[in-house]
Amino acid sequence: MEIYGMGGYGMGGMTGGLRPGIGGGYGGMGGYGGMGGYGGMGGYGMGGGYGMGGGFIQIPGITRAPVAGAAPAVDGAADQTGATLGEAAAAEAVAGGVRIVPDFINNLIVVQATKQEWEVIHRTLQQLDFPPRQVLIDAKVYEVTLSGALAAGVNAYLQTQGGSQVSGERKLTGQFTNEGLGLGLGALIGASRALSVFLQASQTNGRTKIISAPSVVATDNIAASITVGASVPVLASQAVAGGAQQDGSSLFTNTIQNVQTGVTLSITPRINASGIVTMEIDQEVSSPQAPTTGIQSPSIDRRNVKTQVTVNDGDTVAIGGIIKEDNIFGSGGVPFLHKLPVVGAAFGSKSVSRTKTELIILLTPRVIYDENEVVSVSDELKGRLRRLRGIIKDQER
Repeated sequence: MEIYGMGGYGMGGMTGGLRPGIGGGYGGMGGYGGMGGYGGMGGYGMGGGYGMGGGFIQIPGITRAPVAGAAPAVDGAADQTGATLGEAAAAEAVAGGVRIVPDFINNLIVVQATKQEWEVIHRTLQQLDFPPRQVLIDAKVYEVTLSGALAAGVNAYLQTQGGSQVSGERKLTGQFTNEGLGLGLGALIGASRALSVFLQASQTNGRTKIISAPSVVATDNIAASITVGASVPVLASQAVAGGAQQDGSSLFTNTIQNVQTGVTLSITPRINASGIVTMEIDQEVSSPQAPTTGIQSPSIDRRNVKTQVTVNDGDTVAIGGIIKEDNIFGSGGVPFLHKLPVVGAAFGSKSVSRTKTELIILLTPRVIYDENEVVSVSDELKGRLRRLRGIIKDQER
């Protein structure tokens, strides 16, 4: 018969409690246990109950983002905070005489404690509760044609110009994957400034082109992604249609699957108090290719990099070494004659040309510390769009 003790707030006033009642008040004589039952003297109903000997209840708001996934409701009896009794039973924490119940739905916590205990808890919450940091990540994806001085790759070229491959103040770990393609791994961190200047200059002679230049704002420890491209229908499977024939031949049923192609960038940032940003990067560039087998379905060429890199606020990190080589076969000759059997070779010629391209990714994180910086970042992006609009109008004249 011992449930919530004598006194407390029951069915009558409410002073910061969970429910209004009729008769009780706030605080009382009892603690946990006592004389009452559940709804009698000292229960959770007509006569009072739920007191802590002068304790009180606070419902502070929480600034940080809510925890994903609320505790399940049991009996559906929702209190004023939006949490249910079932949620409280599933998620409450009790230490000594202190009770803490999280309200996942409304992003609140309910604290029941004495005044002295509450002062300690309140100070702790103020230290722990702060808005999550955000970071603006400017990304540029370049494709560089490797020829002449660049034949060995951009990384090797920059090293001959005095750039360093790895900076001692930063770390790079990761795995690069690209089936069927020869790859090299290079972190062009120390030479990122020289690399940026080189890429901008080489755009004028057509040696370099920008595949994508997305900018994304990401919250600390939450993934953000951008996808630019098209969905391509690809033959996924083929099966014989039972009993279906045409001109004595069996008919087939095809299963078509849409495959996303283009540029996909996914970044999960982690920001510390010093403004150092660790980014988990998943970058993929894919494009459909002409069928190379008897199956009338395009193949998908993918270049993918997964890595983790740590840089300072405002620094630029460059990731390179994703090299692709294409062989282009051609033929020509005197019309009609070069197709003749046996003697046709004397009137025609065949050629094979090889092209190598390297994918370079530039990433620049800028930590956003307060709401004013969010506004300034938005204004900066709007300014870029206005300048771009002006450039387009000038080119159309």
